[in-house]
Amino acid sequence: MTSPKRMPHSGLIIPAGRDGGGAFTLVIYDIPEDRIRNRLASICKDYGLDHIQFSGFAGPLSRNRREELFLRMKKATAGKEANIQVFAICEKDLACARRHIFLPGLDDGK
Repeated sequence: MTSPKRMPHSGLIIPAGRDGGGAFTLVIYDIPEDRIRNRLASICKDYGLDHIQFSGFAGPLSRNRREELFLRMKKATAGKEANIQVFAICEKDLACARRHIFLPGLDDGK
């Protein structure tokens, strides 16, 4: 197994997965029903994605795994209100991403 790598300018450590790492994948969703929202979070974790926001996950996935993830999420929300978006982001574009994360008590020297 290859070692993890830090994505340029992302602050995220991306573990090399069994699918060879794959493209950086961003998954965001807006689901009003708690039970379904929790189910989607569980599905994302099944694919090894990191929980980066309340309804946002990120990590490396191959094209096939990304499509499989999307289909599982779509099936889990069948007939229910849902907005699911899955993006593949190349390393060049990821290097241009900018983030601001401030966690009181962790980042302020306390």
